[in-house]
Amino acid sequence: MELVDLRKLDVFVKIVEAGSLTRAAAQLSVAQSALSRKVREIEEQLGTALVYRNGRGVVLTETGQHFFERAKQLLRDSEAILVDIKNMTAAGNVTIGVPPSVTEIILPKLLAQVLLDFPDVRIKIVETFSGYVQEYLLNGQLDIGVLYETRRMPTLLGDELVVEEMYVVGPTGGPLEPGRPVSLTELTGISFVLPSRPHGLRVLIDDACAKAKVNLNVVVEINGLGTVKNLIRAGGVHAILPYSAVFNEVAAGLIAASPIVAPAISRRLRLATSNERPPSRATRQVAHLIRTQVNELVRNGFWHGQFAPAPLAGPAVLPVR
Repeated sequence: MELVDLRKLDVFVKIVEAGSLTRAAAQLSVAQSALSRKVREIEEQLGTALVYRNGRGVVLTETGQHFFERAKQLLRDSEAILVDIKNMTAAGNVTIGVPPSVTEIILPKLLAQVLLDFPDVRIKIVETFSGYVQEYLLNGQLDIGVLYETRRMPTLLGDELVVEEMYVVGPTGGPLEPGRPVSLTELTGISFVLPSRPHGLRVLIDDACAKAKVNLNVVVEINGLGTVKNLIRAGGVHAILPYSAVFNEVAAGLIAASPIVAPAISRRLRLATSNERPPSRATRQVAHLIRTQVNELVRNGFWHGQFAPAPLAGPAVLPVR
C-alpha cells in the first residue's frame, strides 16, 4: 500500500482538532473544499471512512479515531527525528588538502573555529600542490580539497570559492612602487624567483607572458613558498603570487606587493569533497566553515579577489542542513 503523505496527515489532524472543516480552513488559510478533498483522498487510499459530518462539524469513525491517534504520533516522531538530526554533534576525522599558498590565510582561523565549535572533530592537514590535492581527492585520500583550477584539470572540481588576482611581490624599497598597478611589460628588467613547471602557478604565468609576448628574467626556480618569501625579503628578487600568500608580510611591512594589470593574471580557487563516499556531517560542517571564512576574508579586504557563490560542475560540496 502506498504511504500517506505526511502533509496530508498534518491537515487531517488539524481538521479533527479544530472540530470542523470551516474552522480548520480559517486557521490554515485555505479553501474548505481543498481540505475536504485531502480527507477524501486519504479515505480512498485507505478504503474506509474516517469522518462523518453532522450539524456541529466532523466526527471520527471508530477507524478514524485510531487513525487520528496514530497520525499524531507519527507527526510527533517525524518532528523529533528532524530535531535530533539538527542537534547531532559533528564528530570524527576530516582530512583536508590545501595548497601552500593559502595555508597561512585559511588554516589558523579555521582550526581555531573547529576546536571551538566541533571539539569532537579531528583535523588532518595535507599541505601540497593543487595537482596532488586533485589526485588525492579522486582516490579518496582526502575528505575536502582546496585547490586551484589549472588547464591540466580534466574536470572542474566542486564549488568555486574565489577568483584571485596575481601580484608582483618584492622587497620593500625595491624598484616597484607598492600598491601601484603594473603591466607585464614593466617586469622585463626584474629578476624573478618562480616555481618550476609543471607547477600550476608557473603554467599560469608562462601562459600570460606568452600571450603578452613578455620574457621574464627567471633567475631561480623554487617550489617552496617559505623559501621564496625569504629570498624576496633578502632583496634582489621578485615573485608573482596571490595576495593571500603574502598578506601577513605585506601588513608587517616586510614585503611590497603590486597588482598585475594589462593583462591581469587570475586563478580560481575551488572547494571539493571526495567523490568516493558521501560526505560525513563533520566534513559538511568543516567545508561550510571554509566557505564562510573565505567569504569573510574577501569582504574584509584580507583576500584580494572576487567571491563566486554559485556552484559549478563537478563533485559538489554538499550544503550543511
